[in-house]
Amino acid sequence: MLWLRNNSISGPIPPEIDNLRNLNELFMDYNLFIGNIPQRIGNLHNLRALYWSHNKLSGQIPDVTGNLVQLTELKLDGNNLSGRIPETIGHCNQLQEFNVAHNSLDGSIPSKIFQITTLEFDLSHNYLSGRIPEEVGNLINLKKLSISNNLLSGNIPSNLGRCVVLEYLEMQNNYFAGSIPQSFMNLVSIKDMDISRNKLSGEIPEFLASLSSLQHLNLSFNNFNGAVPRDGIFDNAGAMSIEGNEHLCTSVPTEGMPLCSGFANRRQKILALVLEIVMSVVAAVIIIFSTLTAWLCRKSVSREDP
Repeated sequence: MLWLRNNSISGPIPPEIDNLRNLNELFMDYNLFIGNIPQRIGNLHNLRALYWSHNKLSGQIPDVTGNLVQLTELKLDGNNLSGRIPETIGHCNQLQEFNVAHNSLDGSIPSKIFQITTLEFDLSHNYLSGRIPEEVGNLINLKKLSISNNLLSGNIPSNLGRCVVLEYLEMQNNYFAGSIPQSFMNLVSIKDMDISRNKLSGEIPEFLASLSSLQHLNLSFNNFNGAVPRDGIFDNAGAMSIEGNEHLCTSVPTEGMPLCSGFANRRQKILALVLEIVMSVVAAVIIIFSTLTAWLCRKSVSREDP
């Protein structure tokens, strides 16, 4: 093991690092390293943990990273890395944590990286574009998926619903369109779902109210329409956000949100019926009172006559 983390070490990573052939864990995060990731890193075949996050590394992630087939943790977040995510990462099939967030990576997400058995997958805050590959459904052990703050587009793949142990889903600030997949009803372990600031549309699915593990739901600033579901997470205003969806309505009177047209029309009909009944009762009371008054007056007059 080599631990150099949390220092102020600067300069490039020495290429001679590949002399440490028996190294299992390399922690060089939270320093001031600059330059490219050395190609010779691919010679450390016994490496299980590689932490280079929060430095000033630049250039591309080398393809030889895929030679590190024993890796269980790879953290490169918080650097200035650019270019594409190499498909060879898919060879690291024991990888449980893969974090390249807060870089300048671009291009599409390679489908081959979804062959690994990762538990945490963070590609957020980059410039990734295109669709999410359908192969994302292969990550059946996935607990966290963060792809927020990118340029991703297309529909949310229904195969994502196969990740039944998923707890954290962060997809905000992209260009996703279409509706929330029906397969999301299978995400029974989900705790936090943020799909805000996209171009999603359609009705908010009723099944979201039945996801008992859901503690935070952000659907704000999309194009959802129709009635907002009731019960579950939707009864907790502090745990749920739907602002910025101008075509949503509610089936019960709620401050700041219009009643759905069907419920509004029904409410108007009920009010009209109630008003008609009240007016009928008032009219009946007036008639009865008038009749009774007239009868009493005639009876009084008849008693006064000699």
